Amino acid sequence: MDKSIHLESVIKTHQITKEKTLLEKHIQKKSEVKKALEEKYESDVYSPFNSGSYAKNTAINTKFDFDLVSPFKRNAFGSNGTLKEMYENVYDFLYEKYKDVAEVKKQKVSIGLEFYADSDGNVIKIDVVPGRELNQDQYKDDENLNLYVYYKYGNIDAGSERIKTNTRCAV
Repeated sequence: MDKSIHLESVIKTHQITKEKTLLEKHIQKKSEVKKALEEKYESDVYSPFNSGSYAKNTAINTKFDFDLVSPFKRNAFGSNGTLKEMYENVYDFLYEKYKDVAEVKKQKVSIGLEFYADSDGNVIKIDVVPGRELNQDQYKDDENLNLYVYYKYGNIDAGSERIKTNTRCAV
C-alpha cells in the first residue's frame, strides 16, 4: 500500500468529526463555561476563545479536550494584582460553580474541568487558560498574554511564575 494513501486513511479514521455527538457536547459545555466567565468578569475580560488542538484542527477522536483561553485586562484584579491572584480567582470561581458536576483541578497553566460522565457515559473536558495582557488596553493590538505557572508543576525559568505567549501563534 502507498504510504500517503495509508496515512490519509489513518487520519480520516481519527478525525474528531467522527465523534459528532461527543464533539457537540464539548462545544455546548465550552459555550456554557465561556458565558459563565464573561458574566462573572464582565468588562475585565476579553472574549474567551478556543485554543489547542481543536482550534488548530489537529484533535483526534480517541482523546481530546477543549482549551479555552480567557484573556484578562491588565488591571482586572487590581492595579497591583499578580498573575497568581488572577489564576487563584479564576480557579475559585470555577470550583464554586462546577464542584458538584465536575472535578476542578489546578494544572500547569490552566484549570481543568472534567465533567462527570453523562447518561451516555461521555466525559467532557475543558481546560480554562487564564491569561493577562502585558499592558493595559494593548491585548487587542498585540495579542500578548502572560500566563501563571502553577508551582506544583515547576516553573519554566528558574524564579519565574509566568510564561509570555502570543495568541496569534499558539497557547
